[in-house]
Amino acid sequence: IDEWREQLLETTYFTLADWIRRISSDSKQGLINAKDAETIHQCLSMSPYEAEYQVLLMWKPELMNVQTANKILKILEEPPARTLFLLASENVSDILPTILSRTQRVNIPPISFEDIKTFAKSKGKSDEEADSIAHVSNGNFNRTLQLLSDEDGNTDNHNFFVSLMRTCWMGDAAKMGFISESAGKDRERLKNYFIYSLSMVREYFVRNIDDKRIYYLTPQEEQFAIKFAPFVHINNVFGLSEAFEEAIRQLEQNGSVKIILFDLMMHLAYWIRRVPRPE
Repeated sequence: IDEWREQLLETTYFTLADWIRRISSDSKQGLINAKDAETIHQCLSMSPYEAEYQVLLMWKPELMNVQTANKILKILEEPPARTLFLLASENVSDILPTILSRTQRVNIPPISFEDIKTFAKSKGKSDEEADSIAHVSNGNFNRTLQLLSDEDGNTDNHNFFVSLMRTCWMGDAAKMGFISESAGKDRERLKNYFIYSLSMVREYFVRNIDDKRIYYLTPQEEQFAIKFAPFVHINNVFGLSEAFEEAIRQLEQNGSVKIILFDLMMHLAYWIRRVPRPE
């Protein structure tokens, strides 16, 4: 709780990766485990004293595993008197159905384009720059702050993606092995790289349609897209996407980081060299 208070005093906008880096070692993933469920039961067994209600706020309930969910289910179905549960999720589709079926869903809309643009202009951006930031942010304020603090737009993630794609295109197995061996144990950071890369596969594929209203790229990403986007096409986009999705699942299941990364690169090397279907 002390670290949580410190985080909120520093900024109220942050990602799961930011939080994990603050509280734990590189190997942690921020899962809500069975021990956390026991703590919840203990806390809620106490009657509210100062306030009329006691409230449990759970951030990212999609991080509960099945064992944890089973421990939470009964108290969620029959909570103690004057007890409220607020589950705040970014990926409702990842919440276990047994949990989701016992809740009332309230959708929070994205931040409007105009609000983000106004905020960007208040930070000294020109009208054109603010337009670009608002478009690329697509309603995500964390993304807005990231773009404002990083002129190149998420440089770390982008550099990883560019290096990964170039290595896989060359098909250099020795270099793939070196990269996987030096990957370290930071699962959350690697998972964040994979999620970003998966989004780039989508963006570069859609960019080939040449309609700026339906893809969201920073100037740095757009520059790389000029040469790379044609290599993401209907003949390989599903294979590339599935390779990243499988790697993310394997990381979440605590597989070996080195093996997962090397296996991913081998799959990417196969798909990235596929040629488009003839017109």
